[in-house]
Amino acid sequence: MGVLNKLLAVSTKDIYMKLYRSLLVMVAVVVAGCASVGNEYALPSQDLSLLPDDGKTKVVFYNGNGLNPLYLDGSWRVGIKLDNVGVANLHIGEYVQVFLTPGDYDIELSHIDVFTFRDTYRVNVGADTVFVKVYNTPISTKYELQTDAPQNFGQEYEPGAY
Repeated sequence: MGVLNKLLAVSTKDIYMKLYRSLLVMVAVVVAGCASVGNEYALPSQDLSLLPDDGKTKVVFYNGNGLNPLYLDGSWRVGIKLDNVGVANLHIGEYVQVFLTPGDYDIELSHIDVFTFRDTYRVNVGADTVFVKVYNTPISTKYELQTDAPQNFGQEYEPGAY
């Protein structure tokens, strides 16, 4: 009779809370394992001292999200595509270097939260090296172009695993 009394003592609220927590954990695990883009782009060495070939421009994308408890669900990972070709999924503290011919490019940035957020921008790459800070907001993924590496870039960022 003691076991039956314990089972009956569990409230419906307790059962729903356990189911809710289990569901949240499962969703977080699935979302954290999802990549927003595939790595389809031929990448050069990620050594930042490497110079591009003649007629090419060095473009360094880096994830500038910073640490934030809101990103514990995996939404801090930013996917990058150039002209519909997957380049990389950058985690916090990672960068990817590409060498591009100067000109206009469609850059698609994405991150996965409850939904996948994709934003496409038209960007002109000139002859000078450019650093591109990519980051997400609650409902979009954005970028900022910079002509110089951020302060302490070499200590705070490392190449992503591609």
